[in-house]
Amino acid sequence: MNNVSQSNQLLFVKSSQAIKNESDDSYHFSNPISANRGNRILCELVEAEIPVTYYLFTERNNFFSFTITGDVVNEGVNISLPLQNFTSTELISYLNTLFTTSFTNFTVILSYNSQTLKLILTVTPTGQNSSVSAITINPSTTCSKHLGFVASQSGSSPLVAKNCINLNRTLNIYVKTNLKLNNLDSHGLINGTISKVQVDKSSGEIIHYHNIEGIKFLIADKNIDHLQIVLEDDDGERLDLNGIEYHLTFAFLYTKETLQEYVATLIDKLDEIELKLPEPEEE
Repeated sequence: MNNVSQSNQLLFVKSSQAIKNESDDSYHFSNPISANRGNRILCELVEAEIPVTYYLFTERNNFFSFTITGDVVNEGVNISLPLQNFTSTELISYLNTLFTTSFTNFTVILSYNSQTLKLILTVTPTGQNSSVSAITINPSTTCSKHLGFVASQSGSSPLVAKNCINLNRTLNIYVKTNLKLNNLDSHGLINGTISKVQVDKSSGEIIHYHNIEGIKFLIADKNIDHLQIVLEDDDGERLDLNGIEYHLTFAFLYTKETLQEYVATLIDKLDEIELKLPEPEEE
């Protein structure tokens, strides 16, 4: 595609200069990005620096609740995990400490099988109980993705988590904007994701992303006077970087707008033939 008398532009975004909204970061431009008449805009995320300072547990995924059924007394526990990161050792130690003060008729121990990568809840009866009938993960649990215990999962002791423990918040960071793109999500719905950045750094480090493939997108926008940006995790939840800045560089390239040549259809050709036919003579 050929440019038409218009220089390409780079936009350097610093999150410290954003207008912080509940749903996104907003940037307003004194000099709008605008395509001259006859031009279209191509856009790409050239590079990014994103700190891995978001937490594993948030208010949306930190609740753990289960009930133990005994032959005499039933007991349950509701735990709101602190909003922070954990290693598997730290998490198991934290929960086991809570369990020691949460039950009077059961002894509960959480352990980890390094060969299956799964957590295990082991319950023994104490006090009034002489047996354990069932351990049930309550439907209100929101941390199933990370602990591996599925909501409504139930079984005898020891109860092995259905899924592996997962202490990674997300495998990717999705950079979404308000630009008019035709990119699709896994449901085939159009969304504003301009790039998927792989999380290849540990907590506390910085991801350095470069668009080495040089992927560009033709956008429907002709004039851009503001940009809305949100960084999301694999579950579509906005990432809170806890006060640490991210930097993004966008490239806006201009290309000649081409009109697609109309190709006549069979109906068009039949209509053309019909017009050329002589009109029937009147009797």
